[in-house]
Amino acid sequence: MTPMASAVPTMRSIMGLVNCMRSIYYFIPRFGNSTIVHIVPPKRWNGVWYHCPMAGREMPLVTGEYYHVFNRGVARLPTFITKQDYQQAMLGLNYYHFIKPPIKLSRFKRLNAQSKAEFLAKLSGSGDKLVDIISFVFMPNHFHLLLRQVTDGGVAKYMSLFTNSYTRYFNTRLHRPGPVFQGVFKAVNIDNNAQLLHLSRYIHLNPYVSGIVSKVSLLTYPWSSMSYYLNGTDGLVDFSLVLSQFKEVTGYRNFVLNHADYSGQPEILDKPKSPCSPSYF
Repeated sequence: MTPMASAVPTMRSIMGLVNCMRSIYYFIPRFGNSTIVHIVPPKRWNGVWYHCPMAGREMPLVTGEYYHVFNRGVARLPTFITKQDYQQAMLGLNYYHFIKPPIKLSRFKRLNAQSKAEFLAKLSGSGDKLVDIISFVFMPNHFHLLLRQVTDGGVAKYMSLFTNSYTRYFNTRLHRPGPVFQGVFKAVNIDNNAQLLHLSRYIHLNPYVSGIVSKVSLLTYPWSSMSYYLNGTDGLVDFSLVLSQFKEVTGYRNFVLNHADYSGQPEILDKPKSPCSPSYF
């Protein structure tokens, strides 16, 4: 075998390794004093590979700012299958947005209904929260949240507590190992009021646009914040900022339903401005 011939498989091996390395990059967020390394696929833009930071994670998440936070099931698999799954997700969504609940969620679940209500009322009255929940929706294989960070590092800690807790529950119920959600959550900063309004509508329209419910049933979809907006339910959702921009609740209802037959991406991010723009689902 000539030297050139022997070099051919070596070169192919090198190119194979290069192509393999294109499929990963390292993103290192800081949380407290710890550093976590995540391996995440890059994106291809106009024939070029870009090693992009997680959407919205190039800079630390800022206290007082609003964020669209979302994630889906690993390999797009279902994450919420039964009514019990959705109820567990709703419980975690509420429980972990407080700073340092005094008991574990598993113990809280064993309390009777009255004790649970009193416990949550006391936590809510303290005002000590990681985030404000503005809007949310749980879908069969993904979720969308509109959050306001109240405490430094609040969004990251909240999402860590919520997803880790739900993963333990889900894996225990189905006797399965491994992750439930696809890597690190995505977070996109909402920097103006128009984005905020359109995103709240996009989140509430998700069940209808995805074909899960009819337009009428959308208003009573139990796994989103829509009913909180329409019924003025206190506690979990802070709908005051959005609803304050409408003369009455029916104004917001019409704002959502009159746009129900659009499909695709949220208006605020129709056209990606860079190869690192987030993809929605």
